[in-house]
Amino acid sequence: MEKLPLKEIAELPYFELNAYLGTTEHRGGIVATKKLIELTKISKNKRILDVGCGVGRTTCFIAKKYNCKVIGIDTSVALIKLAKERAKREKLEKVVEFRVADAYKIPFKKEFFDVVISENVLSFLQDKKKALKEFVRVTKNGGYAGINEAVILKTPSKEIRKKINRLSQKLYHFKIPEPLTDFKWKKILVEVGLKDINSILEREITISDRILFFKEGLSKFKLFLKIIYLSILSRELRERLFLFSNIADKELKEVIQKYYGYKIYSGKIITKKYNGILPL
Repeated sequence: MEKLPLKEIAELPYFELNAYLGTTEHRGGIVATKKLIELTKISKNKRILDVGCGVGRTTCFIAKKYNCKVIGIDTSVALIKLAKERAKREKLEKVVEFRVADAYKIPFKKEFFDVVISENVLSFLQDKKKALKEFVRVTKNGGYAGINEAVILKTPSKEIRKKINRLSQKLYHFKIPEPLTDFKWKKILVEVGLKDINSILEREITISDRILFFKEGLSKFKLFLKIIYLSILSRELRERLFLFSNIADKELKEVIQKYYGYKIYSGKIITKKYNGILPL
């Protein structure tokens, strides 16, 4: 992205801040991505949709490793630009496509994809069911939808919740919906029509996950240096970037690890009947 005054950087919406720093990250990193791939049965020659693709790391990883046609969508113009640059850099333009699009209105016809995945996207959406209905709509009969999302492990006290909300507002600059329990996630997945729900519970992202996830493009070390540099220049930006990189507020980090984790879910789409019998 072009250079911006420090004041403007400090006020960037969260996802545009990601784009300015040249990164997006989901809980569990590439380790969680591999588990999501396993649960959704991604394999050679399938057509995959990555909803909320960010800078395209997962999209390109799947295309390269599994020889799939993968399309990534995101609402951020800046992130899609970075994703296209990644695909070009990795010589994946023939098998990877990126578009600016909304999870609430996916611009593809019914039953277009074999698998639809999303990583740490629905947690930011108010109407999760509406988005998941779109996932189901564009997935083929017998295909899979899979998500990796934040989940409440234990309900925090009002005081802890207030602190988390205050710091979250400072980081994201918008109100984040309260994370769901495992029961509520599964309830929504069933309500939108997914069958054979599978899930893997994980806790907070680990250091090793982060290192693996940043092995391509902008390294974790370079990102860290960029954050430190910008933080020295601006106090306001420093507070936000330290929250962004999880290198400040040890108490808050411990609280989040105690009360929140992430869980990987998958479900099968079974929508058609043949002679009154559901296909296997």
